[in-house]
Amino acid sequence: TALVMGGAITGALGLTVKAAAEGQAKMASLHATLASMGQDTPKVTDSILKAADAAVKLGFDNEDAALSITKFFQRTKDVNTALSLNKTAMDLARAKNIDLATASNLVNQALSGNGRVLSAYGISIKEAATPLEALGQLQEVVGGQSDAFSKTFEGQLQIFNASSQQLMQTIGAQLLPILTQLIEKISPWITKLMEWIELHPKLTQGIVLGVA
Repeated sequence: TALVMGGAITGALGLTVKAAAEGQAKMASLHATLASMGQDTPKVTDSILKAADAAVKLGFDNEDAALSITKFFQRTKDVNTALSLNKTAMDLARAKNIDLATASNLVNQALSGNGRVLSAYGISIKEAATPLEALGQLQEVVGGQSDAFSKTFEGQLQIFNASSQQLMQTIGAQLLPILTQLIEKISPWITKLMEWIELHPKLTQGIVLGVA
């Protein structure tokens, strides 16, 4: 029983570290994008992250929401516009049961004048519509879908999952520095072991056969 519990705890800790590492990578991408724009400032970052955390209450991963907002900000150069576009993307994601990244890409294409891509999802945009008109038509079709979805049982499950993921990332973030230091200490020994194995292939084969 103790071994089973120990294994479960170890597995759970592994999941938290994995979640934290993935979240860290997404945040690094976010900061790199903002830095390339000269906009990696506390004011901009706080606005994006605050909105991203609010997206968890609608069942979206906060890092995914932050990346979506950042891409819209990169396009529009205005945080408030980016937040509005991300809201439309979240509504589209819930209306058509697609992930936020796909929905964000579709909204961006509509803004580029390629509203026809939405026809594959059953949304008709007038041929002569300007990008802003296409966006307006899209908002008329999907507006309010993310809020409505959050009130359903499936929506509550998504919110629970997103909240749990956020908690795992928070816990895992506390472990990452410790594991990073451990890896830094172990890496030189692993390198030396690999070098020794390359210099003594026959001896290594004998050890392996003896163990087998």
